[in-house]
Formats: sequence, structure tokens, C-alpha cells
Amino acid sequence: MPKTGMTQETSTIVEWLVKEGEYVEKGQPLLEVMTDKVNMEVEAPASGILTNIKAAPNDVVPVTQVIAYIAEPGEEIIEQVAAEAVPVREEPAPTEEPAAPAPMPAAAPRTPGRVRATPMARRLAKEHMLDLGIITGTGPGGAITKADVLEAAQRGPEPTAPVPPATRTVPLVGRRRIIAERMQQSARQAPHIALTIEVDTSAAQAARGDASYTAMLIHAVARVLRKHPLLNSTLRGDQIVLLSEINIGVAVAAEDGLIVPVVKQADSKSLHEIDAELKELTQRARAGDLTLDDVTGGT
Repeated sequence: MPKTGMTQETSTIVEWLVKEGEYVEKGQPLLEVMTDKVNMEVEAPASGILTNIKAAPNDVVPVTQVIAYIAEPGEEIIEQVAAEAVPVREEPAPTEEPAAPAPMPAAAPRTPGRVRATPMARRLAKEHMLDLGIITGTGPGGAITKADVLEAAQRGPEPTAPVPPATRTVPLVGRRRIIAERMQQSARQAPHIALTIEVDTSAAQAARGDASYTAMLIHAVARVLRKHPLLNSTLRGDQIVLLSEINIGVAVAAEDGLIVPVVKQADSKSLHEIDAELKELTQRARAGDLTLDDVTGGT
């Protein structure tokens, strides 16, 4: 399992794009995984036969752990004697069956552009001219996978949606689970300080034009960090590391929880450049189209 970030400890397997026993070319998409930031495709590091797959969809796997082998045709893979950690499969806790509720009107389809889907699933849906908003996802956290799109393409037009129950249980899996764990960790380990002051923002409001208040805040914070570099630092053991770049992360509410795209080198950009970039990042975050580079490097 590849490690894509300094603090990343695990990734969740969404789906294998190549079946065990099939030949794969180096650089070919091999599987899709969910990190704590984005969904991404993992490419084959070499050409050969995919064999000995050790983790299935929805398994949470520690980074650097072996998840499969790529062998030469006819090569026999001899496993290491040392036992490896077993991936954890995400399964919701058992819940009591609720009493049958009164019928309710059918739920409206999800808003287009806010549906969680893997990159491969999005490409296939576009090829088959399918609306992702009416496809039920079976991947981690309800993400739509390649298999879901292919099944929908074979099934044809979707029948009328069944009447949903009045209440439902949503498993805490995928990115929602990661967000919950990180928030608990932050509450335990980070010092929390509240400061309330009154500021006359008349001049700032007049100068911002059509830019958002968030963009104005990023613009101001970036210049404060440039003036006071000690604020743009991190504590590593007994050393304070001053960071050379000023990259500001902004929490965006997406369908499956908060995601934090990063405005890179914010101190070198004008207010309206920051506003335009922030609007684009926000739109892509809510559409599920962010890349790993969009959500890493925040200082």
C-alpha cells in the first residue's frame, strides 16, 4: 500500500481494477484507494501477472504493507515467513431492527456533481452517458465504483425508486470515519484557545469587491505569516521547524464530510487571485474532482 503523505497511516481499498491472474502493464491503473484526503488510482509498479491479492474492497490497510504481488509468467511467489498485519475490514456495528415506519414520498435523486465516485467510475459513466446521481454506490462510504456503473449500464433505465423508511442508519466508514478520528485526535492533543475581539472592517469590505470574506481572510493571514514567520512553523520533537512556503488550507463542506484543499503560496497572490482559486477548489471539492496535489502541502 503506497504512502502518499507524511502523516498517512492507512488507506482503504475501493476496488481492484485488474483481476487476480490477469496480466498488467507497468503504469496501468491497478486499483483505487481512499486516503484521508482523496480517492486515487494506484498504478502497477511493474509488468507481470497480478497474484496473491491480500486485501479486498473496504479493507483498511496500513501503508507499506503488501497487498498483492506482480510475478513473471510462470514465477512462483514464496511468501515471507514473518506474519504481516491483517487488514481491517470496515463493517458497521450491528443495530437493532427498528419498527416499520409509515411510508414517505420517494427521495429525490442526489444533486448532480455532488456524487462520490471513483475516477474510473466517472469515466465509464461519461462513456455510457449515465447519470451518477441515480446510481447506488457500493464502495467505501457509499462511493460509486466501476462495477456499479457497469451494472447500471447493463440494467438499463432505473426503475422508480422504492419508498424509503422514515429513519436510516449510516455506517461510519470511509472518509467520515477518518474525519471523526482526526477531530478526536485534535481535541486530545492540540491546545485550544478562544479569542474574541471587535474589528472595524469598513475599509476591508470596501476593498474586497466581489471577493468572498474567506478569500479576504486568507489574503490577510498569508501576509501576517510572512511578517511573523514563527507563526508559520511546526513542532517536531524538541525543534521548531520554520516553513519556507505559506500554503493555507481551507475546510470545504462536501457531501461526505469536510475536505481541506490548499491555496499554495498564498502570500504571493492578490486578493482576487486567491478568490478565483478558492472558488475553483471549492467547486472541485464538492464534485469529488480534487487531486492529491490539491489537498497536500498545507503549512
